[in-house]
Amino acid sequence: MKLKLLIPAFLIFILFAPWSLGQTNKDVRLLELKLGKADDNRTKIGLENSLSAEMLYFDLSKAVNYSRDACRLSLKENNPNLIAESSLGLGNAYYFSGMSDSCYCYLNTAREIYSGQNNIKGLAKVYNSLGNYYKDRYNTDSAFYFFNQAISIAEKIKNDEILATGYLNLGAMYANQLNDFTKAEEFTTTALEIIQLIDNEALLCQAYYNLGVIRREIGDDVKAEEFFLKVLDFYREKGYTIKQINVYLKLGSLFYSVDNYEKSRYYFTKLLDLSIGNNYKPGIAAAYHNIASILQHNGEIDTAINYYLKASEINIEIKNNYWLSNNYAQLAVCFSDKNDFDKAYQNIRKSAGIDISRNDSSALAESYSILGEIHLKNNFPDSALIYLNKSNAIAAEYGEDYLLSENYGLLSEIYVLKSDYNKAFTCLKQSREINDSLSSLETVQLVEELEIKYNVKQKDLELEKNKSTIENLENINKIKKIRIGLLVIICFTITFLSILIFILLRIRHKRKTEKLIFEKQIFEKNAELKEKELQKATLEISHQTGLILEKSRIITDIKEELYKIKDSGTDLQVEKISNLLSSRIIIEEQWIDFKEKFEEVHPDFIAKLRYRFGKLTDAEVRMACLIKLNINNKDIGTMLGISTESVIKSKYRFRKRINLTDSSQLDDIITEL
Repeated sequence: MKLKLLIPAFLIFILFAPWSLGQTNKDVRLLELKLGKADDNRTKIGLENSLSAEMLYFDLSKAVNYSRDACRLSLKENNPNLIAESSLGLGNAYYFSGMSDSCYCYLNTAREIYSGQNNIKGLAKVYNSLGNYYKDRYNTDSAFYFFNQAISIAEKIKNDEILATGYLNLGAMYANQLNDFTKAEEFTTTALEIIQLIDNEALLCQAYYNLGVIRREIGDDVKAEEFFLKVLDFYREKGYTIKQINVYLKLGSLFYSVDNYEKSRYYFTKLLDLSIGNNYKPGIAAAYHNIASILQHNGEIDTAINYYLKASEINIEIKNNYWLSNNYAQLAVCFSDKNDFDKAYQNIRKSAGIDISRNDSSALAESYSILGEIHLKNNFPDSALIYLNKSNAIAAEYGEDYLLSENYGLLSEIYVLKSDYNKAFTCLKQSREINDSLSSLETVQLVEELEIKYNVKQKDLELEKNKSTIENLENINKIKKIRIGLLVIICFTITFLSILIFILLRIRHKRKTEKLIFEKQIFEKNAELKEKELQKATLEISHQTGLILEKSRIITDIKEELYKIKDSGTDLQVEKISNLLSSRIIIEEQWIDFKEKFEEVHPDFIAKLRYRFGKLTDAEVRMACLIKLNINNKDIGTMLGISTESVIKSKYRFRKRINLTDSSQLDDIITEL
């Protein structure tokens, strides 16, 4: 009854099992050694973030703790970059731990800091993580937006690692959420080509793993196994034991799904050996359970019971009630197959009791179904009918169509035993409507037999009550029911599709609106920063120009005072001092500093000047810059230590050199550049 759900569900359990191997690799040990010797917070933060990333493969609780401590130290240092980096690490650790709310909170913190600092590389990393957050919540519009943003930034800054990660994430979404394996393989192959150029083993391994999953889904078992085995080699080398366990589960379930039980058992045995060797209890329980499933399928019931009992003992120890319930349910099926109904009843009641305590309605529906099947085998059709109807009530509420189909098949058998062929036929028909894939020869034969018995009974009634009249009335009623049924189905379908389209359009509109608002906020923030920087540079150059002008005026005043006090015997000395004060008021160091500030405000002015007028002297360039700042001739002379007439003559020579006739024309051209 539960066999079809065993392996995929146990795979998810192992992937997110909160269990530590207590085992690390040499990279982790080296990082821990460095952390123990670190004597400053910044070094500790970097090491703890690196340890958190590595611990995602070994111990999720330690990964979270390292990132938490990194965040604490970052806040103590009050360094935005370190806070953002540590928040990103903690968000990723919470993501792998399945704590989605905490994950989003810290990823959003990192995004806000990186946005404020215009750190686009950090933003690209956060966008990849946010894309995964939304992907796992089946919000594909938001996931698409963030993955594409990450890819766009990575292409702009030429960061192949972030670019490859973005394409891997897109491929995973197309495979897992959208079931578009052609697109999934296209994006993953693109990522693989980039990774091979940058020689990143971890990303290369992830690409092979994703390709293995894709190949498995499209039925290429040979290629899927080839990719998974490549991944295993890397995980063995790095010492990633939990990752190896997950791959063995993938390989075992891969061959289980295609009925290659020999190869499936081989990989599950590998899983068992690895888990026992590392005392990894969830892996041991998974291996015992899945090997038992194969044994049960092959008819080795006694051995299967032994393996299920071992799995249940471990699940009791690690308090995994979900899989303990499943163990008991399968033990009940096995004992029922051996006609040991007392033990079958004991185990299925244990399973149902756990399901009730866990408030797991879906599992309880399956337990009731198995209990009904056991009663049917034990020749208690009335009891079987009660439990199957209970199972159906829950299954219908929670949309468990597969279980409903099986239950209706069992109900059909019960009504045959009770000689109620009309209900038997109705139940079997319901089973077929729910699951059209039930087209095996055995089912077809059973349907034919029931139809024959039903027709015989109908014929007897028709002979008793006027055959032709009954036939006509039934045909008319049947046609009416079919028409009404078709009309109801069409109306329901149209209504459902209309509502669905309306909801999808609203969601899409909402996402677009959020995206536009987000982009507008970023644009406004960047514009505001640029405006502030420009204002700051303008104030600085105005301040510097004022200082130079003030200095020049002071020197001019000194010269005037010197000439006032000169007397005999001192004229030559005063003249020398005056000449010294008049020479190059803007000295070279001041000019360099002045030029830097000027170019912050007018970044392309000097380049445009040289392009338009050809080769110019430094004096002509300085003159042009002062004209651009709208400084009058008198102040220009003061700043350069020359007279106003000399400024006019310099402008005249400048005009002649660039073939201009009017002095105002020179000022206008330079101002417009």
